[in-house]
Amino acid sequence: MARVPSRRVLVIMTGLSSYQIPLLEGIRTVLLERGYSVVVHLHDLSSAELPWQLRCLLTHGRPAGVIASGCVTAAQDEQVRRLVTEHGIPTVHLGKDLPGETCVRGDNVQGMAALMAHLLDEHGARRPAFIRGTAHQPDHRDRERVFREELARRGLPVDEELVIEGGLHQTPRVRALRALLSARPDLDALVASDDIAAIFAVDILAELGWQVPRDIAVTGFDNHPSATLTWPAITSVDQNLVLQGTTAATALLYLMTGAAPGEHHYVPCRVVVRGSTRRQDTLTTDDGLGVESVARLAQQHLSEQNNLMRLSRSLIDCRTPEDIRATLADELGPLGIRRCFLALRQDALHGDP
Repeated sequence: MARVPSRRVLVIMTGLSSYQIPLLEGIRTVLLERGYSVVVHLHDLSSAELPWQLRCLLTHGRPAGVIASGCVTAAQDEQVRRLVTEHGIPTVHLGKDLPGETCVRGDNVQGMAALMAHLLDEHGARRPAFIRGTAHQPDHRDRERVFREELARRGLPVDEELVIEGGLHQTPRVRALRALLSARPDLDALVASDDIAAIFAVDILAELGWQVPRDIAVTGFDNHPSATLTWPAITSVDQNLVLQGTTAATALLYLMTGAAPGEHHYVPCRVVVRGSTRRQDTLTTDDGLGVESVARLAQQHLSEQNNLMRLSRSLIDCRTPEDIRATLADELGPLGIRRCFLALRQDALHGDP
């Protein structure tokens, strides 16, 4: 009996936050219209191993196609590429530049160059520090490279003491930033490779008595919603994530017709100027957010956090699979999740779920 071709696309991500949700929105819009279902696998950030569930989905689930964003480690990325190649699964990679593979990325070079032009030429910064991002992610490497190139283009030296490590873990990043601010009071700008690092930086600067942007300007990258909820709001770069998602899904459909992989798609970015780089801060920003819009964003953010906390508390009290099922049915709706799968892992030694 001939096997029925799969109509399921697997999307691999490291989380489900304000970065991934717009990507999924774009992906789902394209694929659902073509009759494909979308299954999303989220990594366990605490583990360096490729999750067994993901191995199973790729090896036995045989999806029609895969859209893969970066994993937690470079080794995991390599394992995913090996598995999709072994099983002949058409795959589009998000945020990567892989020779011979189909990739979709925001145009970090164009976006970062525009951000540096704003910071150096319009704001007038001359001694900026840089907080690195995740080392194995091409997006973050590009941002640092452009940071250095734009300084050199203006005849400004790159002081290596002002380049500190970032990454996924908050504690080392905070320690490095505190040490830098204590040692170098001459800084006039802080460029973070992502908005989360910029938000932490604004908090630490306030603790140490620095005023943004009077004493130091701060910029981020990604246009995370929380960047509008700090005071002052953080100048950032919007990567047009929904368009990246639709571009990735369209490219995958093309691959699933039998087309050869290898195309690289770059989605344009735009700078969003906010109070963290303005001498005279206002409540109206270049992304069109006024007081009412910011208040609504804050309310939405608080509501989402409350829903997540309620879900966490409810799951703590669960004792059986039926308890978990009932809790998820009650609590996932307010988070916008309409359908999910509950997987029970069998203990290999004792046979107990």
